[in-house]
Amino acid sequence: MKNRIKMNIACLWLIFFVAFLKNMLFIGLMYSSNADSVRGISNWFVIMVQLFIIALIFAPALFFRNKGKILYCIIIDTIFSILLILDIWYYRASWTLYSFKYLFFDGMFNVFNRSLINPCPVDLLFIIDLPVIYFILYKKLKNGSFKDNENTGRPVVIRIIEGVTAIALIIVFFVVTQYEVEVKQVGNGKYNLADTYWSPHAEIKEMGPLGFHFLEARKTMSKVSRKQNKTEIAKAEQWIKDNDENLPDNKYFGMFKGKNVIFLQLESYEAFVLNQKVNGQEITPTLNKLMKNSINFTNIYEQNNGGNSIDCDIMVNASMYTLGQSITGLTNEEVVFKGALPRILGKYGYTTAATKAEKGLDWNWGELHKNAFGVQNLWDEKTYKIDELVGFGLSDKSVFNQFRQKIKTLKQPFSAFTVTLTTHGPFDLNEELKELNLSKKLDENLLGKYFQAIHYSDKQLGKFVENLDKDGLLDNTVIVMYGDHGGVHKYYNDKIQDCGLEGDWWKPYDHKIPFMIYSKGFEGVNIDSYGGQTDFYPTIAYLLGIDKSEYQNYIMGRNLLNTKRTATIIKNNEIIGTPSSEAEKNHLLNAYDVGRIIIENNMFK
Repeated sequence: MKNRIKMNIACLWLIFFVAFLKNMLFIGLMYSSNADSVRGISNWFVIMVQLFIIALIFAPALFFRNKGKILYCIIIDTIFSILLILDIWYYRASWTLYSFKYLFFDGMFNVFNRSLINPCPVDLLFIIDLPVIYFILYKKLKNGSFKDNENTGRPVVIRIIEGVTAIALIIVFFVVTQYEVEVKQVGNGKYNLADTYWSPHAEIKEMGPLGFHFLEARKTMSKVSRKQNKTEIAKAEQWIKDNDENLPDNKYFGMFKGKNVIFLQLESYEAFVLNQKVNGQEITPTLNKLMKNSINFTNIYEQNNGGNSIDCDIMVNASMYTLGQSITGLTNEEVVFKGALPRILGKYGYTTAATKAEKGLDWNWGELHKNAFGVQNLWDEKTYKIDELVGFGLSDKSVFNQFRQKIKTLKQPFSAFTVTLTTHGPFDLNEELKELNLSKKLDENLLGKYFQAIHYSDKQLGKFVENLDKDGLLDNTVIVMYGDHGGVHKYYNDKIQDCGLEGDWWKPYDHKIPFMIYSKGFEGVNIDSYGGQTDFYPTIAYLLGIDKSEYQNYIMGRNLLNTKRTATIIKNNEIIGTPSSEAEKNHLLNAYDVGRIIIENNMFK
């Protein structure tokens, strides 16, 4: 009898240990590019957290007698193994795991429309123990050694006390570990259990699959249980109504009707580099040239709030002010913008597409473009050949070349969106790609690095436009080019002041970003209206001849080609320009709060 009990206990510990190893194996797969090979884990905090989590799901076994303990552990191990297999297959398709939110927000499920069966040889390790366990169980059942009698197992009261005590101790140890790391900063703040991560990939690596599912389910239930605030919604509806200037159409309405539209979201581009030279060399010769055939907006300011590039995605595609206390794309990715530009363009017969040479759910961009904006075609990192890495990621040369090939597959008229990467801070450009002749001091300074990166990116943009012309696309295409947010001044202003460059033109951080709409053969014009990224959508829709009634009740921006307003607003409720009246001033000051109301109430779902 005692030997049998010892064997059962050993079996329990073995199942627990194997489950823990499977869990760590899963996390190890997150460190490989396609989750197809295992990398080592040296993060002691992650290991401790996973030990607590696995212990917690096996601890209820203590409530059962000997036979029940083993059956419970086998069932848990089986379910856990199946979950890991399904999760890793879904991850290989969509960069995240199966989520509770898909039950309530089905538009976010498998946004890249890939096969959900994606096995790799390493996956066998998740189930390799199950045949052995089932065989042992079968043998025990057959020889009658797997049964309880009145003399086996501890009294029920003792088992309850043991189970509750074990669960309580696990939770206490978990909380203490979290406190040591996050409050007392053991590990110098390197580890955390934050509720919001920039990517599911990052969250899984730190929390593991079960931790991910727990946090995701908790956040989803919080959203599902949230009720719309009718008072706030009434305020937002009135603001949107007041935002409509109701002006008669002018010559710009329908000017580019029926043309393809390409959106180029230029990473960290600031407007101060336009039409400027350093040591006699143009920083942005391509943009300067394209400006001569563009509608160029000279008073455009970044309106990014809690986020950076992903905020710009939302403002440009949905004409919506974003949240300030969180990153909208991460905390409110389920929100649907009924009047988003891609969704409206689809109604007008456009084929819509969006692409980034990044993981598909970094900042939840894939779910946003598909679910929130209604984009029809998505292309992420898996559709790119990673053939030239520069700085932050795939080089702009490669991005533009591959983007060109992708849009050639689209039925016209089309709308296609992409982002550049090379000008992402800290602007590390390969030496052989630097073309500007700068002084040693400037070249080693972040401002010089910024100039070099911008110049390189600008050159690749020029080649892209030339190739579109060769492809025969340029005659019937308008190209919308704009900066997504500030760059060198926003993040490195204190480090560029002593760069050795003469003059003052480069010194102020004025929050200005470029915004121009290029059309081959168009006679360029400057528009001085004050605005920001929220205004891009209605301005472009006006040029395309989209009936305002399609979108006016769903957007927060205004048409910069037909407005009498003389000011705009940016983060921290800073008004730029001079409002024409107190009413206009108050209207602007309420903009970000109205954006919050719309987003938090999912007002247009």
